[in-house]
Amino acid sequence: GAFKDFNLTQEKKVLVFGAGPVGLSFIKLGRLFGLKQIDAVDVSIDKLRLAKEMGADHCFESNSVTSEEFLKEHRASYDTVIDAVGLESIVNSALALVKMGGDVCVYGVITGTPTLYLEKAPYNFNLRVHRWPTRSEEKAAMKPLTEWIEAGTLCASDFISHRYKIDQIEDAFAAIKRGEVIKTVMTF
Repeated sequence: GAFKDFNLTQEKKVLVFGAGPVGLSFIKLGRLFGLKQIDAVDVSIDKLRLAKEMGADHCFESNSVTSEEFLKEHRASYDTVIDAVGLESIVNSALALVKMGGDVCVYGVITGTPTLYLEKAPYNFNLRVHRWPTRSEEKAAMKPLTEWIEAGTLCASDFISHRYKIDQIEDAFAAIKRGEVIKTVMTF
C-alpha cells in the first residue's frame, strides 16, 4: 500500500533513511518492483551491508548525508526520499535531497509536532505520510507479494537476523536495545 501512497514507480530514484525492517522492506520490494535506483542510509554498517544484499545500489552512513561534500554531490537529486524511521531530523535532511516536485515520504509516526526547515527544500515538493495501512490497499498488495514468495524471489527468512529460545528472552531484548536485530524468531 505504501508504494502506491508514495507514488513509487519504476523510473524513480529513491533514497531510504533507515535499514531496519521497514527500510529493508522498501529496498527489497523496490528492487522487485523495478525501481530505477535505491540508495540506503543508516547508522549501522552491518545494516547497510544487509541493505546492499537486499538490493540497495549505494549505501551511506547517516553522519555523512549532512556533510557539505555529500550535499554538493546529491542535493536535489532524488525523486523520492523515504523516512523509514520516523524522525523529524530525517525529514529535514530529506528536504535538501529531494528534487523539485519530488516526494518526501514518512512511513510511520513522528512524535510531537515536527518543525520543517523549508529553506533547505525545493520551492515545490510533496510531503506524504503513511501512518497506518489502508485495508483495501494492503489487500491489493498481497497479490504480487504472494507471487514473489511462490517464485522464491521474496523470502521471510531474509529479514530474520536472530533466533532465540524462550529462555533466552533477556538476551533477545538486549540485542534489540543494542540495535543489532532486524527481526527475531522466538522458539518455545
